[in-house]
Amino acid sequence: MGSDDGAASFAVTTSAQDGLWLLAELSPESPAHTVCRAYRVAGPLDVGGLRAAWRAVVRRHESLRCTLVERAGRLAARIAGDVADDVWSFVDLAARPAEHPHAAAREFGAGLAA
Repeated sequence: MGSDDGAASFAVTTSAQDGLWLLAELSPESPAHTVCRAYRVAGPLDVGGLRAAWRAVVRRHESLRCTLVERAGRLAARIAGDVADDVWSFVDLAARPAEHPHAAAREFGAGLAA
C-alpha cells in the first residue's frame, strides 16, 4: 500500500488475523485474502468527495489501516497512523468494451488480485 503520513503502532493480533495470516502463508499466490469491490454509479460522481469520505472512514477504523507483519519473530498487527492518497484507485470502466456491464468490473478486479 502507500506510505503513511503518521507514525505506525503495533498491536497483538486476533485469532481471526492469525488465521488469515496462516492462509496467506500457506498459499501466497492465492487472491482469497484480497478484497476488491466495484460499484456502479449512475450519473455524475464527485470523485474528490468520495475519496474524502473513504479517507474519513479509514481514519476512524484502525482495522482498515492494519497490515500483518512479523516483528521480533512474532506476528504483529501494524496499524498505520494514516494512509497516503496513492492507495485509492478510482477507475471509470464505462469506456471499456464489455458485452455485459459487470464483465469489465470482474476483469479489472481479477487483474488487481493476480
